[in-house]
Amino acid sequence: MTSIISVIARNEFYRTMFNPMVAVVGMILLTITCLNAAGGIQDLQATSAIWECDGFIIGFSQIWYNTNFICGIMAAYLGVMSISSERGNGSLGILLTKPLYRRDVILGKFIGIDLFLFVFLVITMLANSLFLLNFYGAPSSVYEFLWRITIYTIVLLMDLSLVTGITMFIGIMFKDLLLAVSVVVTYLSYEWFWNQVTAILSYMLNFPVAPYLLTMKIFSMDSNNLFNSNTQFSAWINGVYPYLFLIIFLILAVLLLDCFIYARAEDV
Repeated sequence: MTSIISVIARNEFYRTMFNPMVAVVGMILLTITCLNAAGGIQDLQATSAIWECDGFIIGFSQIWYNTNFICGIMAAYLGVMSISSERGNGSLGILLTKPLYRRDVILGKFIGIDLFLFVFLVITMLANSLFLLNFYGAPSSVYEFLWRITIYTIVLLMDLSLVTGITMFIGIMFKDLLLAVSVVVTYLSYEWFWNQVTAILSYMLNFPVAPYLLTMKIFSMDSNNLFNSNTQFSAWINGVYPYLFLIIFLILAVLLLDCFIYARAEDV
């Protein structure tokens, strides 16, 4: 089973890599990171002086929202298209004639998309680092920079994994591609554009009801800010570990739900 999942994951990885959407998102993020590094030098210098911390690391906090938002759209698109588009053209039906379980298809596609998103995020972090290095200067501590940006990348990947799992579920539930995409657009609108409603619900329930709010909790935008080089790792992890466990639980729960529903679907 493991070999079958790895084959499906590898195929999904390469299929995703050559998707035109990826090139568009990549160019947008490169432009944003370059403009942020070139135009935000004075802000970085002022903020680092106020916080008395490393401005190089703060530079990543200035793009996290745009990075998460744009990559979230891409993850949602890849998630729904991985199911709905192949159901529409009949390729999933052909795939399921092979000796494999339906859950293998879901797991393979999810892993393949996740691996691609990881590579994409690493390239984005490297590009932003190079732009900041060119326009701002080197980080005060390479060690501090590496552990914080590594965590930053992992948290973003978990957020995108949750979005991918949710939109794969939408692709499973709605066979019609247009309808599935419409539902995904509605979901993205709720999560990102109706942020006041989302924030109010989160406040009332004392629970982050959108993946990006959960990510913000993990970044902990207060005195224990991940992007504040004065924040010790122990202080940061003590403040956010419940949210880390929560997002991991949600990813696994959504993925299991995807496998359960798809395994019992009457048609593909």
